[in-house]
Amino acid sequence: MANVDNPSGFAPVRHISGAPYNGQSNRYSLLAADGTATFVGDLVKIEGSATADGVPSVEQATAGATNIAGPVIGFEIDPTDLTLLYRLASTLRYALVCDDPWMLCEAQEDSDGGALTVDEVGENADIIVVAGNTTSGISAMEIDSSTHTANTANIRIIRLVPRANNAVGTNARWEVLINEHAYKPTSGT
Repeated sequence: MANVDNPSGFAPVRHISGAPYNGQSNRYSLLAADGTATFVGDLVKIEGSATADGVPSVEQATAGATNIAGPVIGFEIDPTDLTLLYRLASTLRYALVCDDPWMLCEAQEDSDGGALTVDEVGENADIIVVAGNTTSGISAMEIDSSTHTANTANIRIIRLVPRANNAVGTNARWEVLINEHAYKPTSGT
């Protein structure tokens, strides 16, 4: 059965220890000076600033980015638009980010240039950044399958997501660990 092509960014699923993900997150800001829209499932990186009340700021991560904090799992309510499911570009918004450096996330590969194989388990790869869905508020970030390498990259491929509707091949979903995480050493990743 062919895998469904439905990129949805990076979703926390469990700790590398095997413990389940229970929704933990921390509050971060996306500053109005940031001109990129941000979606649930986008990986974000520490920006190096904060709001006036001291909430650290993040911005959407890019391929090769370091200081990744983790995936956005939600946003605080925007009182000016209660229907808004994502963060509009150039607006101050507070995001909830799963920033545990040992959290495994599920993500779809882009299969551009060929699909990942079981031989790539344990290797590293970068991410592909694509604009998210403004109707659903969901990210379209994916694993860049053509960048798998033993060298330093954004994420480490841990294993194929074990589900009946997921198989090795085009648009497969993988469990990954963020290599270049802001809260763990990145030397040797």
